[in-house]
Amino acid sequence: MQQATELTLNIPDLFSSTPFPWAGCNPLYTPAKRESTEWILDYGLFSDYRRTRFRATYTELLGAYAYPYADAKSLRIASDWVTLLAACDQFTDEQDKDGAKATRDAFIRALHGDPEVVPSPITSPTKDFMASISHISTELHARFVSHLIQYIDGISKEATLRTDGEFPSFEEYIKIRRDNGGLFPCCDIVEIILGITLPRKVIEDKNFQKILDAAVDMMCLSNDIYSYALEYASGLDSCNAVTILMHNEGLLHQEAMDRTAQLYKNCADIIVACKLAMRSFGPEVDEMVRAYLYGVQQAICGNNSWSMDTPRYFGDNREEVKRTGIVKITQRKSSA
Repeated sequence: MQQATELTLNIPDLFSSTPFPWAGCNPLYTPAKRESTEWILDYGLFSDYRRTRFRATYTELLGAYAYPYADAKSLRIASDWVTLLAACDQFTDEQDKDGAKATRDAFIRALHGDPEVVPSPITSPTKDFMASISHISTELHARFVSHLIQYIDGISKEATLRTDGEFPSFEEYIKIRRDNGGLFPCCDIVEIILGITLPRKVIEDKNFQKILDAAVDMMCLSNDIYSYALEYASGLDSCNAVTILMHNEGLLHQEAMDRTAQLYKNCADIIVACKLAMRSFGPEVDEMVRAYLYGVQQAICGNNSWSMDTPRYFGDNREEVKRTGIVKITQRKSSA
């Protein structure tokens, strides 16, 4: 049978380890306007209970936090994207590997505008979102689609690990997590908002690649820290850096939490060092790179603030968690 004991964890201060200033919430954000949420819920993805839970995600606020420089039209695109991403995550969180594979196949067909083979609730919103960004360049569209396929493949891999009860090495985990977090597409959204397409010489630059990987890792690791208590309580913590470190290195909860925070800081250091080392691509392209990297940094900061400011991870206790840095989880123990 299962016995439960309460465990207290200190949430590491990721804000002090983030060397970029945040511009704050997009001034165009209006709390009463839930257009992106209503848009996704109109497709009937969720039951009444899960609809209520999804509303508490406040995806419009995430869009406004992560993209504070977006104009009204671009902010709606950004909000629709993070809403679609959150819907996909919630929809697939409890799917087994077969269910996740079916969702993957439907999602990829929707990306390419192909007709459904097996009906899926995720098809129509995906097609509608892709239609909303039909104005972007061919190069950016191809890169965005490629990143979306990596994302849904990562979701499928996560479901397989969850179903089979397997724990990858930490290095393998990071590769999967970079994909299933959907954060490379989130960085592509920066280009869409700015109305730019980064040249291939930038995309292929070693320092640029290290910066982008480190930025995505920062957002994944911060999400793993903030979401850990909720995922642990729900039994969905198998694909979380804290759990992987505990399993592979024999760490206790707090030790694994602190190690994850150190890895987050290491990524921030990589970004700072690689920005200094990056070569010039000429004045015009350098300005594009500067604006893009600023946008990615805002996404990192905004993601952290949204995680603490909404009920998504800490529910009604979020103000106390913000004040004390302490979260309580129910530790699972098995006994005969």
